[in-house]
Amino acid sequence: MTTTEKKERTSKYTQLGIADKFDAISGWIMNGNTDENISEKLGVCYKTLKNWKNDYPEFGKLFQTTKEVRLGELIHSAFKQATGYDYTEDVLTKAEDIKGNPIVVTLRKHQPGNATLVMFMLQNKLPDQYKDRRNIAITDPNDKPLFTGLLEKLRGLDNAPEKS
Repeated sequence: MTTTEKKERTSKYTQLGIADKFDAISGWIMNGNTDENISEKLGVCYKTLKNWKNDYPEFGKLFQTTKEVRLGELIHSAFKQATGYDYTEDVLTKAEDIKGNPIVVTLRKHQPGNATLVMFMLQNKLPDQYKDRRNIAITDPNDKPLFTGLLEKLRGLDNAPEKS
């Protein structure tokens, strides 16, 4: 096939009408489909999908912006769960009105925050302040480390033979 014939040939991107499927693709991304899943739904291999992201800037931008929106929604939802929130709930009671219909009562409820999620978010967003382990260096006034090798010396004491 000559170069001229290649240029005249319609790309698979155009043949499949991918530009017309942007809304569907965006929905798939928002629903948590992976790039591999999306390539299957489009009937192409994963490598083709990756190439299209580079070859068609609007296609690549669709994936990037939709994933950013999805991440934002996830962070908002996690923040809401972590800090707690109020909500209303309609509850069907056993009591009946004059016509014999069950009475529905609207209750205001509070979902308390999730402390574990708070710690997880803080450890990931501000790791220097909230990570589980901290490396603390004890130094002299000249910033030279003190107790160098102390841990190794202490470990050596555990392995030392006992004196009788």
